[in-house]
Amino acid sequence: MDPLLPLLAGIAVALLIGISWTVMVAFVCWDVYRSALPARQQRKWAALSLIPFIGFALYLARRRELVEQSAPPQWETMLRPQRSQAGHDATVAAVDYTPAQRERASIGEADLASPRLYATKGPYEGQEFVIDALPATIGRGSGAAIRLDQDPGVSRQHAELYRRDGTLWLRDLGSTHGTRVNDAPVADQELVPGDTVVVGLSRLLLKGMSSDGT
Repeated sequence: MDPLLPLLAGIAVALLIGISWTVMVAFVCWDVYRSALPARQQRKWAALSLIPFIGFALYLARRRELVEQSAPPQWETMLRPQRSQAGHDATVAAVDYTPAQRERASIGEADLASPRLYATKGPYEGQEFVIDALPATIGRGSGAAIRLDQDPGVSRQHAELYRRDGTLWLRDLGSTHGTRVNDAPVADQELVPGDTVVVGLSRLLLKGMSSDGT
């Protein structure tokens, strides 16, 4: 038997183990970041993943629990999707407005002929998204009108912007980490210029464009 064969086999096994260990460590580090765990938890699991194979097994055993802990509480959407008789210009049934809502509606109808979202924080900071048609989906999926595929905290179908009786509304689409408006969790919320929408790591400031394009 060639005396080099055992040596070569040993080297191959060592390389296989090393590559497997590297992949496991990289997966744990990427997954804890994507799951938006607190920084302390991220450092803890990144360090534990350095223990060959055992650290990876421990993380997999706790992964589901950690993801559930890191996700903001989900809020049930009270209004269900509905197809409009006069055209698909809204995705939920209209409801009666209170006087305060009617005042906000008059503001929204004048200022939101073509709404824009300006990213003030996150992977897209400094970019502006112009919404040409409603309803418009926010998400990581290829069909999203506002595609945030570089934001690991955004779901494929995260939230939807739609018009209701001349005003702009936002509803969460069952996203993993929830949707916030002005730092408050929302399921279905009317928007006005100046509101801040938070999805994943991105903060998006709502701006309005008047009907004359200014």
